[in-house]
Amino acid sequence: MALWVPPKVARDLREETAEHNATTLNMFDLFGPFYDKWNRELKKLDPLLRLGKAKEKAHAVGVIPGYYHLIRINPGAPLWTMPLHDSQGRFVEPTSRMLDQLRERDMQNMRVIRDRQKAIEEKAKQEEKDKANRIERLVDEGTERWKAYSQVRIPFNNDAKWSQNVAGRRGVKQ
Repeated sequence: MALWVPPKVARDLREETAEHNATTLNMFDLFGPFYDKWNRELKKLDPLLRLGKAKEKAHAVGVIPGYYHLIRINPGAPLWTMPLHDSQGRFVEPTSRMLDQLRERDMQNMRVIRDRQKAIEEKAKQEEKDKANRIERLVDEGTERWKAYSQVRIPFNNDAKWSQNVAGRRGVKQ
């Protein structure tokens, strides 16, 4: 259900969005054999996805100059851009991992949704198992400490030397 706005406001909004999209797209290098190769693969996932590299003078929200970006050209709506970087925010080249991440995030694919739900459930089960193991270890340690405190145990065999006697070390005669 769309929000109703007066026709003039809707027209102004469409014009502003188109202008914004054109300005943002001009901040990217989008053409060349390198991009064509990746764009063929991206179009298999989503026909509106493109790969581009932001120019060094690019300045827009969500755009990092000099970095490769995934760009989704949404008809009648603002562009979507996602810079490609590693976990520390450093520059990376596009790789097949980029495609794998897009597939993992495809929330329109029911298999992906099931896999995500399964992973969440498995993580919860593992956390419960880890918690039960921690509690069991704490109980065992507490039991051992209580026994050590409340029960005196003296070994009566000759396998281990016992040095706490009146004469000093066991078996030493003076």
